[in-house]
Amino acid sequence: MTKSKLRSLHFSYTPLAGSPIRIVNALNKHTDIEARLVNLNALAYKTRVFEEDLLWSENQQEILQLLDKADVIHLHNWVDLVDNKFGIDFGKCLKKGQHVVRQFHTNPERLAKTWGVHLQDIISDPIAQLVLAQFHERYYPRARIVPNIVPIFDQDYLTYHENSGELCKIFFSPTSLRSAWESRWDTKGANETIKIIKNLKKTFDFDFEYVSRRPHKETIVKKRKSDVVIDEVVTGSYHISTLEGLSQGKPTLAYLDQRTISAIYEITGSVSQIPVVNAKLEDLGSIMKRIITDKALRKGLGDYSREWMEKYWDDSHMVQHYVRAYDDLINRPERFAISRFDKKRTWLFTEMLDETWMGRKARWSQFNSTYGFIQKSLWNIKKLKSSMISKIKTLYRSK
Repeated sequence: MTKSKLRSLHFSYTPLAGSPIRIVNALNKHTDIEARLVNLNALAYKTRVFEEDLLWSENQQEILQLLDKADVIHLHNWVDLVDNKFGIDFGKCLKKGQHVVRQFHTNPERLAKTWGVHLQDIISDPIAQLVLAQFHERYYPRARIVPNIVPIFDQDYLTYHENSGELCKIFFSPTSLRSAWESRWDTKGANETIKIIKNLKKTFDFDFEYVSRRPHKETIVKKRKSDVVIDEVVTGSYHISTLEGLSQGKPTLAYLDQRTISAIYEITGSVSQIPVVNAKLEDLGSIMKRIITDKALRKGLGDYSREWMEKYWDDSHMVQHYVRAYDDLINRPERFAISRFDKKRTWLFTEMLDETWMGRKARWSQFNSTYGFIQKSLWNIKKLKSSMISKIKTLYRSK
C-alpha cells in the first residue's frame, strides 16, 4: 500500500516579500510534501507584486477543500487561530488532529502594534513556532530557526555573463523609504545610502540602478544585470535581497551584526567566511570606492558568493529544515517547547546591540550636524568673498 503524501496548507495575509511562495515551491519541487499557499491580499504592497498560488478572494471553495485534507496548517506571521481575516477557526482544526505551526517573518513588537496583541502573547504563543534566520530570531526564544528559500538554480538567480558594459553598475532596491535612524528595524537607510552613492558619482564614473516598489520579477531581472548589490547597511540584518545578490554572483553589501552572523552559521552549518561584504552605513562610501574601481575584486567576490550559495544555500537542501520541522511537529511536538537560549544571556544580543545602534545614530547625527555647519560656513565665506570682489570691482570702475 502506497503511503499518502503529507499535505501542508499555508496561510498569509500578504506576500511577505515572496517568502511563503518560495517555501511552498521548494517543498513541491524537492520533497514528497504537497504544499499550497493561500494569500489574503496579493496587492498589499500595491505595485510590488510577487508570484502567487491561491487567492482567498477567488479560490475560497478550493481552499476550504484543501484545508479539510491538510495534515499541516502553516500560518505565516500573526494569524489568530480564531479571530482572523480568513474567518476560519483553526482551533477546530487542532481538535480534529490537524497540526498547526506558526512562522514569524517580523519582529514581535511590530506584530503586536499592527494587530493589537500583547507582545508577550505573541512570544509565548503555545503553537509550534518557526522564525526566519535573520534578525527576528533573537526575539523568539521558542521558535526554531528556518531559512528564507532562494531557488538558486532558477534562471533569474544564476550568474549573468553577458554584461559587457565598461562601467560598474550598482543596484539598490529598498522596500522602505524611511530614514536610516527612524526605526530600529523597519528601514533600509534609503535616503542616506542614495546620498552616499550620489556623492561617489561626483568623483567616480559608474551606473546606479535604483528600483523601488516594482514587481519582483522586474526587480530580480534588473538585479541580475548589475555588478554590485546593496541590500541595507544599517540594522545589522540581511534580507532576501542579500540572498538573491549572492546567488547571482554579485558582491553584495549588507551590515551583519554578531547575532545575525551566528544565525547564518547555525542554519547553514558553514565554517567558511560568509561572502557578504559586511559594511556599515558609516563606512559605505570608503568601501564602495574600492569595489567600484577594482573589476578583478568584484569578479573574485562575485565568484565566491555564488560558490558559497551553491555549497550552503542550495534550496533542495535548505528546504529540509521545513521537512524536519513538520516531522517533529507531527511526531515529537515537545521539541517546540524548548527554549533556544537562556533569558539571562539575551541582553548580549538584544539590548546591547540596540544600544550600539543608538550610539551609531547619535554619532551620525552629530557628524552630519557638524558637517552641515562646516558646509554652511564655507558657503557663507564663498558668498562673502563674492560680495567683496563685486564691491571692489564697483569701486575700481567708479575711479
